[in-house]
Amino acid sequence: LRSRLLEVMDKTASLCAIKDESGRYELANSRYLEIFGLERERVEGRTDAELLDGTLAERLREADLDAMRRRRPIESEETLQIGERLHHLRVTRFPLVDIDGKVSAVCTQATDVTERRAADEGLRLAASVFNYASEGICVADADGVLISINDAFTRITGYSQEDVIGQPATILKADCHPPAFYAGIREALASAGKWQGEIWNRRKDGELVPAWLTVGAVRDDSGTVRHFVGIFSDISAIKASQERIDYLATHDELTELPNRTLLNDRVKHAIARAEHRNERIYLMLVDLDNFKVINENLGHEAGDELLRQAALRIQETMRPEDTLARLGGDELILLVEDSDSERVAQLGRRILDYLS
Repeated sequence: LRSRLLEVMDKTASLCAIKDESGRYELANSRYLEIFGLERERVEGRTDAELLDGTLAERLREADLDAMRRRRPIESEETLQIGERLHHLRVTRFPLVDIDGKVSAVCTQATDVTERRAADEGLRLAASVFNYASEGICVADADGVLISINDAFTRITGYSQEDVIGQPATILKADCHPPAFYAGIREALASAGKWQGEIWNRRKDGELVPAWLTVGAVRDDSGTVRHFVGIFSDISAIKASQERIDYLATHDELTELPNRTLLNDRVKHAIARAEHRNERIYLMLVDLDNFKVINENLGHEAGDELLRQAALRIQETMRPEDTLARLGGDELILLVEDSDSERVAQLGRRILDYLS
């Protein structure tokens, strides 16, 4: 009977052990021995104090005595340091009573929940990342229907949970890209399981928002796609900064006029067109007399405002196809195409009138 009982105990995944009233082991199954790092030949007839670290042995003995004193099953969740590892156990201890009603032993049954607890902690961490991430995150099923979004998704797109759950992920589609663009995304997901790039989305209020998007396919053990996860960030500020940087590479920051770089490029093209058409181009240099006096007496802010106003007034005299550029300081230059000397002279007089 004893060997049959031990065989049954060894088949279970739970930890099982029986100790008499003095704490000496009568039985311990393979899982119990494995967790506590014990050998079956050394266990029976010995106590925890003889087999284990003193602190651990004392803790186990106190728990056994508590179950015997209460004469009823005691359930608990315990974290035990066994060797170099921490084990999280869900434990039930209950007294064994003989025919005289005397407690003669205590039985310990436990389930090692270490891996499950780590998995739960991982899930809690993932949920925390999902909820508090600054990037918008959405999860869709294999058919592309949205099943979950985070708070950042709502903040970026304006769509709430109620708006999008059960809706296709294409609810954000802005129709700014050709069909081939979306076909490329589907092809990348099918072949590589991932796509990353810049995309335009449409907010709930209709505003277009540029986003940097990463989409990944989530497959099960058989390789079948079960979900798609999309992570995106609003790159409006980044694009605006880049556009401003690109703009300032070819324009004067103070007057917003083309700078020397852009002027040189337009002059080259104008020369090429003039040669092809057998025409002339005209360059008119404009500077402001006594500009230094303005800066010295009224300050640079007044000088800057004068330059802006001068640029605006000269532009009022020009045709849309003409180019006014700032070379630096108070030096401006006007490029005129498709004209003649008399019209350019009239333009010069007009500029003087507007600036006077």
